Amino acid sequence: MIVDQTTCDADEVKRLFDYLMKTPVSLSVSQLFIDYEIEVYQAKIQSLDELGENYTIWSNLGGIRVETKYKIREAYEGLMKAKNVDPLSVKNWKCVNKYITLIGEGKLELIITAMKSEVGLMFIDGNKRATAFYEYHKERGIESINLPLYLFKVKTKRM
Repeated sequence: MIVDQTTCDADEVKRLFDYLMKTPVSLSVSQLFIDYEIEVYQAKIQSLDELGENYTIWSNLGGIRVETKYKIREAYEGLMKAKNVDPLSVKNWKCVNKYITLIGEGKLELIITAMKSEVGLMFIDGNKRATAFYEYHKERGIESINLPLYLFKVKTKRM
């Protein structure tokens, strides 16, 4: 269950949008804001199981395709399998491992963006961070978590 949903003010939405424009998802996020009226909330996920059931943006890792998208709980294993055949998956797998270490040191800034989609909650930006957060807590048997995220909710399609 997503809790503590607080509407972001215009300044916070602008800061988030400016940040996202410097990421690999910049084109899809800008198109989303062009096509739809979006409400942005700060929220939290407090259960490791719930985090694991949400979707990444990845549907193909190194040629290993899944029906919809990889779930957070499947992503690390998918990256491990794909790292032998796909240079981008190698880079992502190494990044997730680095993030796991940084989480343990309390040094990873958790900027994660998700939105409701036809398959459920899907992470737009911060897929590697969310995967690392999941793996770090799973390895330690920690079910009760406090993962902050930005949540996009589509209000209406622009004309």
